[in-house]
Amino acid sequence: RDQIGGVHRWLMPPGELFAYQAEDGFQQGEQFRFVVWVPDDDMEYEGEAEVIEGPGIFRVGGETSIILTIGLPERQVVDLIERWNLVSIYIDPFEPMVADVLGDINDRGNLVIAKDGIGRFWWPAQNFNGLGEWNSLGGYQINVTVDESFTAIGDRIPTDTPIHLNLGWNAISYLLGEEIESRIAFSEILDRIQIAKDGTGLFLVPEFGFFGLRTLIPGQGYKVKVTEALDLVYNPGDGGMNRIGTPALDGKLQPTGSDMSLLITEINGANPEPGLEILVNSNDDGRLIGHGYYTSDPCGIIIRGDDPATVEIEGAVEGEEWSVSLKSKVREHQLKTKVLYGDDNYSSDGFSVIRSEIVSVTTPQEFVIDRIYPNPFNNRTTLHFGLPEKTRLSGVIINLKGQTVAQIEATDYSAGWHKITINAEGWPSGIYMMNVSTPRRSYARKLVLIQ
Repeated sequence: RDQIGGVHRWLMPPGELFAYQAEDGFQQGEQFRFVVWVPDDDMEYEGEAEVIEGPGIFRVGGETSIILTIGLPERQVVDLIERWNLVSIYIDPFEPMVADVLGDINDRGNLVIAKDGIGRFWWPAQNFNGLGEWNSLGGYQINVTVDESFTAIGDRIPTDTPIHLNLGWNAISYLLGEEIESRIAFSEILDRIQIAKDGTGLFLVPEFGFFGLRTLIPGQGYKVKVTEALDLVYNPGDGGMNRIGTPALDGKLQPTGSDMSLLITEINGANPEPGLEILVNSNDDGRLIGHGYYTSDPCGIIIRGDDPATVEIEGAVEGEEWSVSLKSKVREHQLKTKVLYGDDNYSSDGFSVIRSEIVSVTTPQEFVIDRIYPNPFNNRTTLHFGLPEKTRLSGVIINLKGQTVAQIEATDYSAGWHKITINAEGWPSGIYMMNVSTPRRSYARKLVLIQ
């Protein structure tokens, strides 16, 4: 019989429960059955009782001590940012329909569209839902109007569950419960991954030793392109020493639901240094479609495609040609590129590899300091500056006591960009001031020496 014969509100162990004999209660000798109701889930879960002392059946006046084991479900909260996301869950949900998993977001009117890895979609505004049960081994693209979240409740999928990948692109789930370095998580199939990326466009290309997608994160989904059909089993690593932070995305260009990955193997000429901006512009109208910062060779740039959910043109359209330039705060370099793999026009989920060379540099309109790099520095740093015409430049470096520690000899420079190496060998660590001047203008800059 499924009648309630006793109730206890669990606060902390041990708990005391009274079972009653009544018309709607227990009968003498009836077997106990335990059920736990969880308010947050509004669901009941069977409990397994181990009798420690006393009978396991109802007896008037009897006392029984038990250990009660409840198999409570797993809960996973997945956060979404405004507009496009690529997400996954490591839960097999009790309510498996996509409409149930994302139901609260839709009820709040914040769901624009949800798509699975093979193009099926749910578009609430058009009253169309082509998605059935949630595939917990797959990734889903979700577009929302505001920052949102959803909670999956169900059984945890074993972390060593194989995920089958077909030849080419696959949208997959991440089954580990912790953030793990990508080269470790994918280690079993790394030699057969051509490219993998997350929903923001961060990507890795093992063949070139490029890992812009540094870590895999619970709740995120991933797109993986493999060279053959295979099964992926995630490697959890050593459980603690392999976690590193993922670099923050540049805020100039937000995810649009489609993108292309551009890998620059090297930039030759003018000795580019970390921190310079890399710009990808449309050859049609010059609009910015890709942006990032040069760190070292190789370097990865995300080219944003147009958002299919809006009427505006935010990114590149299919087949649109692009060009690459390098920019500091005061100057821009045009790059000549050679395509090593792929094409120099946009395609959604496309991948191109290029080698580039600086071929033209704009002449400044006035005397400018481009940068001092590195700063702070150890022994040597370089002053980069530009002149609009042939000009004599000189300078002096002083310490905080006002004492001169070095002179920059007066020299005539042609119009264009130049650099001067500063050798601080033998100087004590500390802060110095550098003053450089031409007949028309002077600059003062702080130097920080760390020996």
